Amino acid sequence: MKVVALISGGKDSCYNMMQCVAAGHQIVALANLRPAENEKDELDSYMYQTVGHQAIDLYAEAMDLPLYRRTIEGTSLDIGREYSECHGDEVEDLYHLLKLVKVLKLDFCFHIQKQSSVKCTRYMFFHFDRNFKC
Repeated sequence: MKVVALISGGKDSCYNMMQCVAAGHQIVALANLRPAENEKDELDSYMYQTVGHQAIDLYAEAMDLPLYRRTIEGTSLDIGREYSECHGDEVEDLYHLLKLVKVLKLDFCFHIQKQSSVKCTRYMFFHFDRNFKC
């Protein structure tokens, strides 16, 4: 399966890419959500780790992969288990980033890694993919 790796610049997202490749998936692009230029490096976020975002360009260069980035504009508004579209929520930034990648005609499925939990990954994939329409 072709995957877009959502990376933060931290060790967990790097490890997740290694696990994707070990499972036989092909990473076709990297995607990252970063803080705004004038923001501090680590945002108070339920969804994203932003420390290390400065190294993302080096990942893309070393892996010879396209990199898609978007600035995090939202905040943690809906932190419940079941997510519904919520204008201004940081999850909407992820939706728009993946929509951009999909609009660019990449044939992909995506893999979301959250706290190294396969169960959580599948749960998030199912719920996000079910509602992901471009």
